[in-house]
Order: sequence, then structure tokens, then C-alpha cells
Amino acid sequence: MKIIAAQLDLARQKENLKFIHSFIDFIARYGYNTLVLYLEGKIKTKSFPYPAARYSYTSEEMNEVVRYAGRKKIEIIPVVSTLGHAELILQFPELRHLSELAGGAEGRFWNKFHFQVCPLRNETYEFFRTYLAEIADIFPSQYFHAGMDESWDFGMCDQCRRRTERDGKSDYLFAEHITRIHKILAGLGKTMLIWDDMFEYYPAALELIPRDTIMCTWCYLPSITLPVAHFLHQRKEDVFRKYDRLGFRYLFCPSEVYPDNPAAFTRYARRHKPLGGLLTTWEKGNSFLSGHYPSIAFTGKLWSDGKRDERILLKEAIRELTGGDKEVVDHIEMYYSLRKRWYGMMPGYWRGEVTHREQEYAGMEQLLYEVLKKKADSGNTVVRNILYDLRNRLWQFRARRYLAEQSAGRAAGTNIPADSRPLLRDLERLRKDFLTEWRRQRSGIPSDNFVRSHASLEETFEKNISLVRRTDFFLTMRMFMPDPTGAPRMKIILKDAKGGESLLAEGQFKPPLEDITYYDYVFPCKSAPVWVRTEITGYGGQGLCFIKGERGGRVWNPASVNGVAGRVSGPEQLLCDDMRWTYLGDNFIREGFVVNEARNIVHSIEVRMEER
Repeated sequence: MKIIAAQLDLARQKENLKFIHSFIDFIARYGYNTLVLYLEGKIKTKSFPYPAARYSYTSEEMNEVVRYAGRKKIEIIPVVSTLGHAELILQFPELRHLSELAGGAEGRFWNKFHFQVCPLRNETYEFFRTYLAEIADIFPSQYFHAGMDESWDFGMCDQCRRRTERDGKSDYLFAEHITRIHKILAGLGKTMLIWDDMFEYYPAALELIPRDTIMCTWCYLPSITLPVAHFLHQRKEDVFRKYDRLGFRYLFCPSEVYPDNPAAFTRYARRHKPLGGLLTTWEKGNSFLSGHYPSIAFTGKLWSDGKRDERILLKEAIRELTGGDKEVVDHIEMYYSLRKRWYGMMPGYWRGEVTHREQEYAGMEQLLYEVLKKKADSGNTVVRNILYDLRNRLWQFRARRYLAEQSAGRAAGTNIPADSRPLLRDLERLRKDFLTEWRRQRSGIPSDNFVRSHASLEETFEKNISLVRRTDFFLTMRMFMPDPTGAPRMKIILKDAKGGESLLAEGQFKPPLEDITYYDYVFPCKSAPVWVRTEITGYGGQGLCFIKGERGGRVWNPASVNGVAGRVSGPEQLLCDDMRWTYLGDNFIREGFVVNEARNIVHSIEVRMEER
């Protein structure tokens, strides 16, 4: 492959120059020839003077990085997002007028967040024409990455909607934007790279853009026979075959989180002729990249010496970077195979009964922590960060189980010890240990974002503990979701005997792991509801299996279905406490994405609750 690249995400987490230089040394040692710097709007220039110095880089600092990389024979490709992921640019009032939502429009997910530029404002291209020239002047590489991924708010402002209604589809507007950015970069002597995920929604645009655009296909699953769509039910497609037919060059882009992912993606890519591979890394504000060095080293070995067995290469990388014996290496390999759970702790509700799968994961994490704590060198940076990550995961599991057990005990009228102080003390120790590591690895870099994130987690946990202790009625909803790639928004509305309504909760209620389809959420209530109405809007559907209200050992169950609206299948299933499901909404995500009005269709069911 011509390009063997590793990415460093400096947009979401600034790193000091010492670390960037050390990362260049590291990837050079493991066979990489390219560093991709994900920047968004992280470089301060003459035309873009707004970022504070403590959060950004100067042109001179980046010139120093380029010179250092050159001495190590590492080429640097910059990434400046020119459509979505432009929040670091649009956060400044001086540039807010470039936003797709500048006129008060609402985003595709009902947001008001300035995340994406408007592709119909001439000022957008005036800004990028100047700023991209300044960035291109720093990086001598022939390549320049223009982003284009996850542009969720595309076509949402009034001007863009009128244009797409006139054209009949958004594909032409998307292709026009890509072509205009391509022209800017071509005028600077650069070959443009872009992420290709938005072509899943606007496939006709692919036929309309310049063929020298290099496609970057990202797919982060641990098992890949063909690349899959990201927000469209993981639809499989042989995209590289399509690019070969159309005449595009392409990179395949796995993630460093699970070594199985680059291994599987590489096996697929070898059936074609990619220009290269790009190992992406993202959002390390609450962790450290060094904890993933074995995975990055493994991928470099795989791409520069692909004739050896994958597992041998991984074990070799772990041993070289941790100095561990066979038992330590085996357990770290197991750590990298674990899928991360997502708890999404929110004030006012939490997950219910712990599933067998969650308990199994927690047991494995506990075992790994105990073995590595005892046998691995905790002074080693990689080991130290793995141990921190395991402690953090185990704390979240304990906190989630604590809330579930406390609310279940209160609902059943039993007394369960409610001392949360050990959990809070452990969380404080985690915070202190993380900040100690921060000072060691990120000297001179502000830790504001981590401190805010940690404070928010602690505050949410304490609020939920307080809620459990002062509430005696809990509504538990057993949910079902076979397709977690959608984004349905749920509202849970309670009605009392007098017909008064109150919103109990609103949000996305997804499972903690992709391989879990049945799961519970618990919602504290002020009193027993007479009716419960559940509404779904957005993209994709949500299944409900059962609703149960509890107070002091008394139980309320659904007695009858009062009414449904929109698309609801199997409404009668909600009356029986079993594994069957009532399904609200539909699974045609792309149609809902392209036709904006479809996201507002309400699919609902209302049931009357009765004490049994």
C-alpha cells in the first residue's frame, strides 16, 4: 500500500508537541509512513484568529511538527471538516452566520447546535478558500482531507430545503458542495480525500463528483465480510468494487479500539487494490491514546508485514509495549477483545435489571483487572491506562447495578442497604488518579473538559440516589430493539385520573450492548399513573414488551389499550408480561432521513394501568 497511516484526533483533545513528536516516533517504529492530523478548526491563522491559545495551535507549532515528521520520513495529511463536524469553527459569533442552523432552523435531531456549515452560502466558500490555503501552506503533502462525514443537518435550513425541493433530491446539492471544495483544494495543488458515509443517504452524488477524489471508508465492526452502512441497518455493500468500477481511489479506515476490526477490514481490503489504510483514533479527552498503543502497533505490523499470523503479531506488539510475560500478554489481548458498554446515566431515570450479558462482561473485566494489577508492571504507561479504563468500566457497572437494586428494593417495599459513600469515594479516587496521569502525559494542556465531564457524572449519580430515596413509585419499561443503528426519540407521558398529563421522560433509550435486544429502564414517578402513553418519532423504531408500576410491594400492570396512532404492530402484546413485543415506528431510516417531515410522524400507544 502506498499510504500506511495512523490518525491523531487533536480537534477533540489537544496534545502537547512533546507527545505529538513521541507519537510520530512510535508510528514510524511500527511501519507507518503517514500521520493524519484530525484538526477541524484547531489551527489559529490570520483569517481564523478566534481560538484561545490554550486550546489551539499556531502555524509555527504545526510547522515544527511537520519538520519533525519529515526527519522521521512521516508524511502529514491534515483534516479540516468542510461540512459537518465544523463546530470548532462555528462556535465563534464572527462565523456563526455560516451555520446551516444560523436562521433559527432546527437540526435533523431537533437540535439547535451549530455543527454544520450551509452549502448554499457564498460566505462559506469565501471562508474556506482563505482558511484552507493557510492550512495547505503548512502541510506540504499532496493530500488534503476535507471531512464531509456525519453531516446530519444537511439540507435543513430554509434555503437548502427550497433548493432540494426544486431539484427533487439532496444528492445534487451534496455533489455541488463537494465539487466546490474540490475546486478550492485543486487550486492549491492538493488531492482531496473525504469520508464516504454520506453517500449512503445521497448515492446519486457519487456519480457527479470529480473522480480524483479519494474515498475514505470507515467501518468499526469487529467482523467484516463487506463494509456496512452506519445509520442504515448496517446494510452490507462491496463498496470497493463499486469504486473500482467508477474509477475512484480509496483508503480503508478501521479503528484502534478493537484489534479485530483492523484485522477483519484488512482481509476484505486485500481482495481489492486500496491506495492505503488509515487507522483512526477518536476523542481521547477522557482517556489516553497510549492505552491503545498495542492495537496501533499491531495494525502497523499487519500492514507493513502482512504475511505473518494476526494473533502472533498482536501478542508480539503487546509484549514489546508492556514487557509482560505470556499470562499478562494473554489477558491484555482479552481486554482488547471486550466490547465497551454504554450506560448513558441520565438524571431522572436509569437502566433496570442487570442482564446476564452485562454481568458476564463485568465478571471478565474484574478478572482482567485483578490479574493485571497483580502480575503486570503498573509503572508501564500502557498497563497503567488499561487498569484505569477497567476501573472506570467497573465503577460504572457498580453504579448502574446500585441504582437498579435500590429502586427495585424500594418498589418491593424491602430494605436494602443504601450507603452510596463507597461508590462516591471510589469515583473521587478515579478522578485524582486520572488527573495525576493527565499531568504526566499532558503537561501544559487544560483538563477543563475532563473535569466538567467527571463533575457531571458525579452530580447525575447523586441526583439519582436522592431520587430513589425520596420516591416510592417506580415505572419499569421492558424494551426491545433489534436494530440499534437507528435514532428513535421516545416520549413517556403519564395521565392521571382527572386527565392531566405530565412528561415523565424523553430521549433515546438504547441497549448497553449491540448484542442485547431486551433491556429495562426505570422511571421514578410521583404517583401511580392511570394511563401511560409512549410516543416514538425520529428514525427507526422501538419495541416495548411490558410496563409495570410498583410501590411498596403493590403492582400496576397494563389492563387495556386505549388507542394507537401512526405505525404500531402487535399492540395487544403490551398487555402480557412475556418476551413478545409491541413495535412502534418503522425501519426505513433512509427514507425518513431524506424526507425531513417523516421524522415528525408520531407513532404511539396508550395503555390503561390497573392494580393487580
